[in-house]
Amino acid sequence: MALAALLYLSRPEPEDLRTWTPVAHPVPPTPGRVDIPPFTAAEDRTFHLFLYGGSNNDKCPQSDIDWTILRNGKPEATGTSKADKLGFLSGGTACWIAELKAQKGQEYAVSLNVHKVCLTNAKLLVQTYPNAWLDAYYGKLFHRDLAATLSALLALAGVTILLAVPILKRVLD
Repeated sequence: MALAALLYLSRPEPEDLRTWTPVAHPVPPTPGRVDIPPFTAAEDRTFHLFLYGGSNNDKCPQSDIDWTILRNGKPEATGTSKADKLGFLSGGTACWIAELKAQKGQEYAVSLNVHKVCLTNAKLLVQTYPNAWLDAYYGKLFHRDLAATLSALLALAGVTILLAVPILKRVLD
């Protein structure tokens, strides 16, 4: 039992999957190209590209952006966005640009050709929905806890057998 407890307590911590916003990169208000540094997807998941910044109302002021998503340095998808659909962030306005379906271990980058940005202190956010990391984290916790429980049960069975054999031997003799 002590061995099972020792194994359980010495287990490695699960991978931290809380990178639900792997990119938050400034976007200047002047027209031009903006290349976002690459990031590696920790798991298969869908990310959304948002233009985030300050504004004085609850609507997205219309911006105009051409975007390219690169996977391992090669173009994966391109498009144009008016960035006019409101997102779900607090403390500012998040305007939806595009969607990225990432694959675990692949490297992604974003290139923007900005024509017009109508938000103050604008940033490009690449993020998944806020609780996506929780789903993966709790899934890993469940498997870890299941393994710990099975280890403890096997250890208990082993100890029971070790204790029962001498008793059974005396009874049978």
